[in-house]
Amino acid sequence: MLRRRLAIAVVALALLPVSAYGADSSTATTDTQTAVPATTTSTQASAGALPQFTISSLVTRMSVERLITKRAAALRLPSALGEIALNEDGSTLWAHNPELQLMPASTMKIVTTTVALEHLGANWRPHTTVRFDTATSTLALVGGGDPQLTKAQLTTLARQAVDTLTAQGLTPSRIVIDDSLFPTPTLQPGVPASWIPVEERPVRALVVDGQRVPDSGLAAGKVFRTILAGMGVHAPFAGREVSAGETIASIAGYTLRSAIQHMLLVSDNDTAEMLFRLSALASGRTASWADARTTALETLASLGVDTATVRLVDGSGLSHNNRLTAATLAQLLHLDLARPRTAILPTLLPRAGRTGTLWYRYTTAPSKCVRGRLYAKTGSLEQVVTLAGYAPAPQGRWRPFAILVNGVQPNEYVRWKTRLAIDTVAAAIGGC
Repeated sequence: MLRRRLAIAVVALALLPVSAYGADSSTATTDTQTAVPATTTSTQASAGALPQFTISSLVTRMSVERLITKRAAALRLPSALGEIALNEDGSTLWAHNPELQLMPASTMKIVTTTVALEHLGANWRPHTTVRFDTATSTLALVGGGDPQLTKAQLTTLARQAVDTLTAQGLTPSRIVIDDSLFPTPTLQPGVPASWIPVEERPVRALVVDGQRVPDSGLAAGKVFRTILAGMGVHAPFAGREVSAGETIASIAGYTLRSAIQHMLLVSDNDTAEMLFRLSALASGRTASWADARTTALETLASLGVDTATVRLVDGSGLSHNNRLTAATLAQLLHLDLARPRTAILPTLLPRAGRTGTLWYRYTTAPSKCVRGRLYAKTGSLEQVVTLAGYAPAPQGRWRPFAILVNGVQPNEYVRWKTRLAIDTVAAAIGGC
């Protein structure tokens, strides 16, 4: 029977163009390396012609497709389900309702990551500064949109400011904060007011130690004032205003890469919304919700993503009004591998059974076979469970995939079973 199937496959191959097949020339369905596979090998990192196929690669892909189909058919998931797995060359390996518009939950952060890397670059650093207005003797802490600003960094900034003031014989009469880089916060559509600041704080350009409070700018200002008091500056804190004067102190934050990795590993909504705004500013627009959405959509379109079925409301995926298709997410994941600024994406995602929101998953059969070798972003809302990322392929390459499930019963046991089912399919995409 096997010989007959192979003979049929050979005849079929002879009748079709070489470009109908992908790059894999290995007979193995999995690899054993635990490090992140290189993203620049073979045509996966290029947009040129496809490589030659081999009979073994065809058999491998046929077996993987059958495995995915078998696993997916055995799972009892809601009908509001979109799934797709791509070959290393971007062609479709397997799909089920890939064009269905669904809530992506936090897999939306893959979009936010791509847009931020394209506009800012992985090594970009935000700057928090201090200005002094001699006309009013006002000392202002100015937010630069740093999502990872720490109290230790703020202390260093305060010391710089005090040293400059002392050297110039200046004494502040009041302390203010200026977080006008972002507009006054408003609630994005599709997010219940009760979720703020529990799930996400109002989006401001100044925050210290990631405090999830109603007003992170004022909270940062009070911390700054306390630090200054410890250094002998006892001016009162006078709230928020647009600053004037010259910059007397500045500190560079951690890199964008650091912020993105934190956001993806723990699924941090606050960092996502700040990066959503910063990308808009980098594109020459304002940091409003509308301009951030426009920036994201235009960026996706410029990369070659079909945005006809895309509805972006925010950068975190918290809104119930967001819509993506599994096909769009998988296409974006594939395109990211071929671009210099975004090719690092696999190294930033949670690692199955090892890090972030995947550390406790992929620990039992049959999904544990890809533990440490699958990288993906999770997503979760009341009735939404999603996963999108990269499954391992032979020769250190990737199979981009996206699985979006909506309509899940709001029951933690059901949600847990849904995650297990998704992990089982993702492992099959990885060939085991």
